[in-house]
Amino acid sequence: MTEPAELRVVVQVGRARYTQLFDAETDARLRGMAEVAGPYGEDEARTLAPDVTRADVLWCPGGTRVPRSVLAESPRLRWIGDTSGGPPYLDYHHAAQRGITITDCRRAFGPAVGEMALALYLAVMRDVVAHDRALHTPDAEEGADKAFNQEASGRTIGFVGLGGIARSLLHFLAPFEPKLLIHDPFLSEDAIRAAGGEPAGLHDLLRRADAVFLLAVPTSENKALLGPAELDLLRPESVLLVISRSWLVDEAALIERLRAGRFRAAMDTFDIEPLPTGHPYRSLPNVVLTPHRAGGTIESYRRIGRHLVEDLERFARGELPASNAVVTFEAARLQGRLADG
Repeated sequence: MTEPAELRVVVQVGRARYTQLFDAETDARLRGMAEVAGPYGEDEARTLAPDVTRADVLWCPGGTRVPRSVLAESPRLRWIGDTSGGPPYLDYHHAAQRGITITDCRRAFGPAVGEMALALYLAVMRDVVAHDRALHTPDAEEGADKAFNQEASGRTIGFVGLGGIARSLLHFLAPFEPKLLIHDPFLSEDAIRAAGGEPAGLHDLLRRADAVFLLAVPTSENKALLGPAELDLLRPESVLLVISRSWLVDEAALIERLRAGRFRAAMDTFDIEPLPTGHPYRSLPNVVLTPHRAGGTIESYRRIGRHLVEDLERFARGELPASNAVVTFEAARLQGRLADG
């Protein structure tokens, strides 16, 4: 076991990001337990620092490439932790053989994204955005079509995916007393029922739900999970909420159906970000848009820093991380993060 006084941690982020992640108290906890390299200048932060070869722990942004050659030159390295919500690219088999644990920080974003998902749901159900636009438009009539001014309580809600974001959203939705349908092929029916939901096939869920939340982690196997046939199962009064990633829905098919007024939607994520000027979504009145801000709160960033330091304390005791999620080989494969070299 590595003694706390000997711990060496590389925080491979720029200074601005470091300040977002570590407030004064968390920074003091970190530096009280370890020799810390970083933060770095913005240009330096884009490539792995030479300090990694002396480190026990590397914390770096999701998607960072960590070549096998760097692992070979880093004999002390035993934990690589993500700081932005996605696993790094590396040889996971080799890392496992070396006894290196890989984590991502997705759990830190759950409360913020769940809160925004609820906000988007309420905004669409109660036509908040339509009313706001009318009242901000000089000489516009106030009265929007009342046909879709629906109460959000007591609805049949469909979750596609029951991960951390979904579980945070469950907490926020509880006072609205929904009937919950859940589609998650990675969970047993017993686990779904334990969460208070009814297990449902994807098509059955789409037909029955008043609101469908796309909450699944994007993988190489669920690209455009909702294609034309699936979108056509949604009823005209239904709402589709694209929360985790737009990867899960066929963009062209969704735009076509929104243009036709087939149903309403809300989205926080898009195939191209920032959303380009002139993109069709920008001209559609039946979709509420936010610019991928659901998880980007100062509280989320602070949770990332606290979770990393909490797990560093566990690491120093020879324990596995618990605040951050351990990335398995299969999870890395599904997210396309495997690298050979």
